[in-house]
Amino acid sequence: MKKLPIINPATEDVIAELNEDTKQSLQNKFELLKAAQRSWQQKPLPERIVIIEKFSALLEENKEELASVLTSEVGKPLQQSRNEINGAITRIKWLTGNAGKYLSDETMTLDKALEEMNTDIRIFGKPTLRPYRRIGVALVCDDLNADMNALRKKAKETADKISIQ
Repeated sequence: MKKLPIINPATEDVIAELNEDTKQSLQNKFELLKAAQRSWQQKPLPERIVIIEKFSALLEENKEELASVLTSEVGKPLQQSRNEINGAITRIKWLTGNAGKYLSDETMTLDKALEEMNTDIRIFGKPTLRPYRRIGVALVCDDLNADMNALRKKAKETADKISIQ
C-alpha cells in the first residue's frame, strides 16, 4: 500500500506516514459512515447532545496536545492552533445548548404561521403573502443519487398546487 507522508512545513521533517486510500478503501469507509449515521439518527436528541458534550470535554482536556499536533502539521503558530480548538469548543457549546430549540419536532401549519408575527410566506423565493417571516416549499429526498431536474420538477408541481387565499 502506498504511503502518504505528513510533513512539518516548518522543519520539513516527516512526522507521520499514513496509508493512502484507494477507491475500495474509500468505499468501505463510506459504507461504515452510512451505517453509523443510521445508528446515530436513531439515538434520542438528549443522548446525542451528551455524546457531543463529551467530545467537547475531550477537546478541552487534550487542547495542548491537539494544538501541538495542529501546529506541526500545518505550520501555524501554537496560539493560533489553541484558538482554533477554543473556537470549536465554543461552537459546540452553543450548538449543544441550542439543539433542543432548533432540532425539536415542530409542526408548522399555514394558520400557525399566519398567527405568528413577522410571517412572510414565499414560494421559490417569491413573496406570496408578506407580513415578514419566510416559509417555503420543501422536498425531502432519501435518494442521494436522485436526478436534480426531476426533483426541481416535482417541487414546481408541488408549489403550483398551493393556493393561499
